[in-house]
Amino acid sequence: MSTFTGDGKYVADGGAYLQKLWESHKWKEIKNCPGRYVSPRNKRLSTLTPTEVLDSLVDFVNWTPKSLKTVVGRVGSRLIFRGAHIAANAERDSCWFFTFCDGGGLITYEKADGIFVHTLNTQSGLMRKVNAVAPIELSAALQLGAAGQETFPKDITPQIPM
Repeated sequence: MSTFTGDGKYVADGGAYLQKLWESHKWKEIKNCPGRYVSPRNKRLSTLTPTEVLDSLVDFVNWTPKSLKTVVGRVGSRLIFRGAHIAANAERDSCWFFTFCDGGGLITYEKADGIFVHTLNTQSGLMRKVNAVAPIELSAALQLGAAGQETFPKDITPQIPM
């Protein structure tokens, strides 16, 4: 199974889906945020919703709402992505947290003007952000285990079309 290589700083801190996301856009590490990257000045990317970004990684993702704030993405019967929404408040923009079945994830912030800011996150970078924003709510919604690992079905073997 492939693992994340990225820029070489966080090798194996994510899986094949994270690597495919890395290869699909230019990413710059966020200052003082190890394992978290943003795609600067990408006008096309900033118009895409997070599910549209993830759809570009895998063909035929079936998105199913699980509650008002959560969604899962499947390819056939395989669970590939889990997402949870955090509403905007006076201190932060609305955002979506997505975990990948093989490690790492995508966090997308929706600005008031409808622009999306997508961040690629290694597994450790994602967990630090989850713990900083809403650890109890996000851990439950994303079904994160006690050690911060996603709990995806054990029979998943990511098969990414390259």
